[in-house]
Amino acid sequence: FWNRDERYYKPGGWHGDALLDGGTLFTQYSHFVDLLLWLTGPVDVLSADFDDFTHQGLTDFEDTGAFLFRTRRDKAIGSFAYSTVTPVENFECALTLVGTRGSLRMGGPYMSELQYLQAPGVSVPDFGPAPVANDYGGYKGSAANHALVFRNLADVLLRGAEPVATLPDGAAVTELIERVYSFRACDYSRSKG
Repeated sequence: FWNRDERYYKPGGWHGDALLDGGTLFTQYSHFVDLLLWLTGPVDVLSADFDDFTHQGLTDFEDTGAFLFRTRRDKAIGSFAYSTVTPVENFECALTLVGTRGSLRMGGPYMSELQYLQAPGVSVPDFGPAPVANDYGGYKGSAANHALVFRNLADVLLRGAEPVATLPDGAAVTELIERVYSFRACDYSRSKG
């Protein structure tokens, strides 16, 4: 649950344009969709809903949404909710897993804090200090980890290293977001006028 307001959606830019931006799941939450797939494997989207509560006139799409899914591997059920309407600054990005062999919760504004772990035989890992958030002036973005991706890309291209994120990984994220967006049942222009 993050903040993206008129400081982010400047008129004339690509942010908020349906054709160039693609929507909130693509620009703000694709890394978390990727994390969902990394943890669960492929999922089937059961339902989804969206609304544009505070971004009328700023964006061509939703600022809030949620989808319900079922994992294909073990038929677990889950939900994914997101929003960019929190005032002032990013509020929370959390992942909670509850299972028969343990439970955990990662949270904080950038999902950089292990807040709960209960799993017999599993000790709390030391993640070291959390990366600081990208600071764009009027708002803060996600945790500053993009340099790690660029470093891996350079290593792949220049030294033949193995990619951390593969083309099929990226395609799976895009495909899942498109399946979620296929549930769009309304035209958000109805709420703009």
